[in-house]
Amino acid sequence: MMTKLLPTLMIAGALTISSLASAQPGPRGGEGELLLRERVIEKLELSDEQVSQIQLLTENFKSAYPRDDSAREQHREQMQALMQAETFDPVVAQTLIDAKDERELAMMQLRFDLGKVLSEEQREEVKAMQEKMKDRGKGGRDKRERGDRSH
Repeated sequence: MMTKLLPTLMIAGALTISSLASAQPGPRGGEGELLLRERVIEKLELSDEQVSQIQLLTENFKSAYPRDDSAREQHREQMQALMQAETFDPVVAQTLIDAKDERELAMMQLRFDLGKVLSEEQREEVKAMQEKMKDRGKGGRDKRERGDRSH
């Protein structure tokens, strides 16, 4: 009995965490939008052709996978219904997982394609910019966690 219950509980927990994560808004502007900011275009010295390619890739992604809060809410409700059902339906669970996986795969493809538009030097600069943004965010949290007060 316990051996059958444990995998079900693990899947239920994973689906719950997944639904919570999907309920959170994504990064401002979405995939590729950072590269289209004027300041970033200038810093990376993107050519007009590169900007056009990035715009095309992001527009294609947005048209194939529009940001739809009602669909996200519907997915969350389906997850909740699955978790509250009398019996666990693995077919429904797999369908919900597959829907998220398809979008995640497309997002990975977009990230890959965006990277191919950039030169090696530009990719390194983007990586450095991302690290700087990540460090900036961590610095604020670290200070709060330590209780440092600067006044």
